[in-house]
Amino acid sequence: MSFTDKVANGIAVIIIQALHPCHTVVCCPDCVWFYHNVMVIVTGGVAVVAALALCSILIWPIRIRPRGLPEDAAIVN
Repeated sequence: MSFTDKVANGIAVIIIQALHPCHTVVCCPDCVWFYHNVMVIVTGGVAVVAALALCSILIWPIRIRPRGLPEDAAIVN
C-alpha cells in the first residue's frame, strides 16, 4: 500500500474514534446509534462516490489516442 493510503486510513480511524461516544469497553445505549450511523453513512457514502465515478465515465468517455497524432484523429471507445 502507498503512504497516502496509509495516512488516509489512519486519519479516518482517528476521526471515527474521536466521534465514538463511549470511552470504555462497556457498551451503552449511545453506542447503538453510533454504530448504526457509521455503518449507514460510511458505506452509503462510499457507494454514492463510486456510483458518481462510474457515471462520470459515461459522461466523459476514456479516449485512447496513439502518440503523435493530433486530437482530431483520436479513437473514441
